[in-house]
Amino acid sequence: MIEYRDGSDWIKTLEGEPSDDFVGKMLEATSKYPPLDEQAYHDAEFSLMVEAIARKVKATGTIIVNTYATLATLLDNEVEIIETSPMRYEVMMSDDEFKKMIEGSEEE
Repeated sequence: MIEYRDGSDWIKTLEGEPSDDFVGKMLEATSKYPPLDEQAYHDAEFSLMVEAIARKVKATGTIIVNTYATLATLLDNEVEIIETSPMRYEVMMSDDEFKKMIEGSEEE
């Protein structure tokens, strides 16, 4: 049964019912393959994007005040930050373009 509580839908099962077995199998599967846990996946993706920005900042010698604001600026300007290999994201723009965009946004 689905139960709505605290702003979210929850799956509620009774021990020994087939649905209880299904939920148990799904919990086991998410521990083996984390992307099945959508929230955990998005949290990890966010952290990896922040790391990509930190690498770009270091490579360009750009000084930023807030990594999260920089991420927002890049996403607002539709700059792609993509997974180029497992667990490694890259900011998809040249160092010169990055520096110009970030220095321009800091002046505003």
